[in-house]
Amino acid sequence: MGYSYSWKDLESRFNELSPRLKRARLDCQWGSVPTRFSLLGTEDFTALERFQNLSTIAGQKLFAAMGKSAVDADQDLRNETNPYLFWLKALKKFSQNFKTDYVGEQVGYGSVFTGRLSNIAAASANLCLSASASFPEGTETQPAAVKKSSRRPRIPKENKLRAELQKEIDSSCPFCSSADVGHFEIHHLDGNPSNNAFSNLLLLCPTCHSKITKGDIALEEAKNKKDSLGVRARRRIKQAERKPLRQSIVGNNNIQVGHDLLVKPSRFVKFILPPPDTIGADPLLKQRITQLFNKIGEEREKRFGKSAYGVMYRTFKKDFGIKNHPWTIVWVWPKEMADPIIDYLETKYKNTKLGRIENAFSRPGKIPARQYLYKREGELLEQLGLKMDSPEVRASLKKYFGVLSHTKLSQIEHWQFVLSLELFIKKNIGE
Repeated sequence: MGYSYSWKDLESRFNELSPRLKRARLDCQWGSVPTRFSLLGTEDFTALERFQNLSTIAGQKLFAAMGKSAVDADQDLRNETNPYLFWLKALKKFSQNFKTDYVGEQVGYGSVFTGRLSNIAAASANLCLSASASFPEGTETQPAAVKKSSRRPRIPKENKLRAELQKEIDSSCPFCSSADVGHFEIHHLDGNPSNNAFSNLLLLCPTCHSKITKGDIALEEAKNKKDSLGVRARRRIKQAERKPLRQSIVGNNNIQVGHDLLVKPSRFVKFILPPPDTIGADPLLKQRITQLFNKIGEEREKRFGKSAYGVMYRTFKKDFGIKNHPWTIVWVWPKEMADPIIDYLETKYKNTKLGRIENAFSRPGKIPARQYLYKREGELLEQLGLKMDSPEVRASLKKYFGVLSHTKLSQIEHWQFVLSLELFIKKNIGE
């Protein structure tokens, strides 16, 4: 397969992108932690996608020009088969404007470094110019290491890995919070389908996966979302419980880096007992709210199917301004918030079919609709061990209303019959 771009073509196209990516920068972290790149400083996703496509082509061309033996001999570039990451590593290694900072030293792990490169498009154009001088056109051969396959590489132990990823996202999409997803999709954060490390994989719904692919959701936002899930933090906490962790940081104005670890305590709310004077600390309040959620969900599921629960929870979170947390965050809210939540849920329940039926019978002087009367009559007769066509029921209708079937009753007569059943049950069975 030949290359459609020369070094001069690539240089020209990178220069065209330079004004749009003037403020964009490449951040890198490496050393005793896994090498990681991040593109920051711009929200021009179209330009970023164009940069990534050009970088992939440039990475393929540079790999072929250097030759596999030369790449393998280079400590910074060897073992990198993803052409896009290969180009980023080449920028880090060969660009004179790449600035390196020494971050710190972790006892037992080694040194951690960070670096940055400003105006990535201009830096890429300069690297293309240098490559054109070092590697004349026509000397490239496509190496087997960077040939792309039309099929996605198989993920080893995919079912087990998928189960762990679904546990990480709590069975709901981390972006849209949708729980009604028939099949979650796996996204590779670095764009390399061969890199199946747990830290490089994110499970999400097909819609949000498509948005990441199109650039509607920024790559950096996806990486931050992965960090915020906190699975690695939980693993480190479990290790710390078994073995004391000793580490030290040397140098001034340093940050602590622990194997690409980012801890966000908000993810651990579900593992901590609710503080005193909160809703979750009162079991009766917690039970009441849970019961209302279940009653609303059951009634909505009868009409809208299994997706009703997910819609109900999303609506609740939206109405109460809950972001980046499950609805159960209310358990750590102050007790004073219980009344507004219960009032809100009771209003929602009254708007369900069963809620309207119950509400109709609770209004004095208001004649309920026929469908409610039939339903209520059936419930009351069931308590008496009777049916609507039982001889005892027919005899009562004949005695008091002169008909043999309640279909012959007027609406007000039917209501009077239902009220008489309620009074009979309350007086005899209730005592």
